[in-house]
Amino acid sequence: MGSFNDAARFEEGQEVLRRMLADWPVIPLIGIDKSKLFEPLVRACLAVAPTGTQPAIEILLRSEEAIPDGLHEIHALKEKYGNQIHILIGSVIKPEDVDAAAHAKADGVISGGYCGHVADAARQQGLPYLPGCMTLKEVQAASDLGYTTVKLFPARNPNAKAIMAPLARTGVKTYMFDDAHKPEGLTLCATPSEVLKAWSNGQTHIILDPAKSDREWQAMMDHLKQGNMTVCCTGGVNPDNLHDFACKQPVIAVGASYIVEHALQSEQDFEQAVSTIQSIALESWKSEKAACEDP
Repeated sequence: MGSFNDAARFEEGQEVLRRMLADWPVIPLIGIDKSKLFEPLVRACLAVAPTGTQPAIEILLRSEEAIPDGLHEIHALKEKYGNQIHILIGSVIKPEDVDAAAHAKADGVISGGYCGHVADAARQQGLPYLPGCMTLKEVQAASDLGYTTVKLFPARNPNAKAIMAPLARTGVKTYMFDDAHKPEGLTLCATPSEVLKAWSNGQTHIILDPAKSDREWQAMMDHLKQGNMTVCCTGGVNPDNLHDFACKQPVIAVGASYIVEHALQSEQDFEQAVSTIQSIALESWKSEKAACEDP
């Protein structure tokens, strides 16, 4: 596709990403360390895809040692299946991740929080980028930079574990705000974007303030009701709360780790289980969306 250094091509990339998400609104998530399951997951999604629809999966870079083999498998899948499947690379934290994703022929990159270095690399590589946001300020900043679709993360119950999940490879040491033993002079962070910024500036120890995260989260949710941007929600999505997301007008898709997790726990063959769970998820999303939009 070439680089997105001019505004028109950047907007084109944003529209491509939006269509990817809207066409497959419940996106299965899988860790890079499960590369042997990538092709069964792809086949399972293709088996239940409506005619003319291209499934999308997100592969999370959360295990440094598994990345080389995982990216090799992604490249092989894109060589084999081409545009039949969209493969998005999630939990990117640095420009090198973007370069590796481009080399593997991935269709886009996603981060838990917005990172300027990642955004610049994605533009240079011509890869659509879905930046993570958790607050109204972060969404507005992304909008000012031209992003029309963002990832809302965590989508449920923001806490220290959720905030740090996609950032584990940074190796950042965290202290809680109310920890009496926390060192003095550390940067206070409340969102994945703030953690990524601190880390990219060379900070290896930070303080997390989940209470602040809760307050910011509520402001973000109130803003979403206005429908100013399209959103993909990830983190805390499950079959019981799909309705909540489908009925929010700006939400066009969700990332669902439960699809692979439930399939691995199933007595069925993994591929068959994924097909069953994915099909139910897509049908549920479709029916909930229709019910919410019905006057």
